Amino acid sequence: MSRHRGAAAWSLGFADRRMILAVCAATLVLPLAAVLAAPHPLEQPFGVDFTLYRDATARWLSGGSFYEPYQLAGPYSIRAGDVLYPPVALWLFVPFALVPVTALAMLLWVAIPVATVGWAIWRLRPRPAVWPIIAF
Repeated sequence: MSRHRGAAAWSLGFADRRMILAVCAATLVLPLAAVLAAPHPLEQPFGVDFTLYRDATARWLSGGSFYEPYQLAGPYSIRAGDVLYPPVALWLFVPFALVPVTALAMLLWVAIPVATVGWAIWRLRPRPAVWPIIAF
């Protein structure tokens, strides 16, 4: 019984689900708004990751290296355009290298991970008091 009282005390102020959803939405929207408001937040075009990893995977599928030669030669400074995932990530990247570049492919590049995380959260059914922490 004391466990439930502790949980209720911890979630004090978040009893209303609308309040919890508003905090979650703010947690997700504020960083996105900050990035969209900045003139050039990353100095890279939108969708650059999709293009980078699709091209690296296509290079690998044609017999080349997944990584650039300077990445395999030794220590180097990380810069924009470097492949930072391990080769096992090719299991995830190959399907996107085999389909034509379309808005749907780019949408799926984002939607599949978001849907997977959403499904996992739904399946685990965390109590509403921790939703803002998950959103953060």
